[in-house]
Amino acid sequence: MAQEELLQQFVTLAKNAAGPNLESVVLYGSTVRGDAQPPFSDVNLLLIVRSAARTELEKLAALVQWWSQGQKQRSPLVFTARELRESADVFAVELLDMQRAHRVLYGAEIIADIPVPMNLHRVQVEHELRTVIQKLRQHYLHGPSEQAALRTVLAKSFSSVATLLRHTLIAMEHEPAADRRELLHQVKKLLQVDTTGLQAVMELRGAGDPLGSVSSIYGKYLEALETITVQLDQWLPKREWQRVKK
Repeated sequence: MAQEELLQQFVTLAKNAAGPNLESVVLYGSTVRGDAQPPFSDVNLLLIVRSAARTELEKLAALVQWWSQGQKQRSPLVFTARELRESADVFAVELLDMQRAHRVLYGAEIIADIPVPMNLHRVQVEHELRTVIQKLRQHYLHGPSEQAALRTVLAKSFSSVATLLRHTLIAMEHEPAADRRELLHQVKKLLQVDTTGLQAVMELRGAGDPLGSVSSIYGKYLEALETITVQLDQWLPKREWQRVKK
């Protein structure tokens, strides 16, 4: 089944299952941006409901099981409109990403006008970068000689890393390119970062063999992310980005 037909089937089933409780169905992420890379990229859906009470979630359970288990897709996010507005401070990266690349499949346009606090966005970007670095280090420590496992870790990490690279540029007031190759070119030019490791990991997601050992690529990838995090921290010191200015 073609993706568009599958999405329309999801919407029809969601409307039937949720009834008047369903306010909106939103497609967002790489599918909308046009840089999706199956099988690594997910089809990301957001359900906006009037109530997320247990009884209402129960009505959606069969739909989500069909979508995630039967169609092998990522489970949709479920929010109320109020929750989305009130979560903009803690989900600043996610909400801004949705706003910049989304399509309403059903119902009202809700997310476009939610204000995102860019001071907290910058803090979250750094937090997520440092979290990715720690996870990559942990994976390497568990098996530095397991080349196949390390390759899988790198390939799976790149979608999240590409999102954080875009948001690093946004935090530093640059408009990121949608194309990932151009994005890496921007990172290299604007942040003065050696992107060899990032480029190699992007190639790992293809069918070809890596240029160099996976361990070497892993090290260069980590080094690039560490340098980017330092650049972000120095460009926008945290003392200037408090919730309440003193």
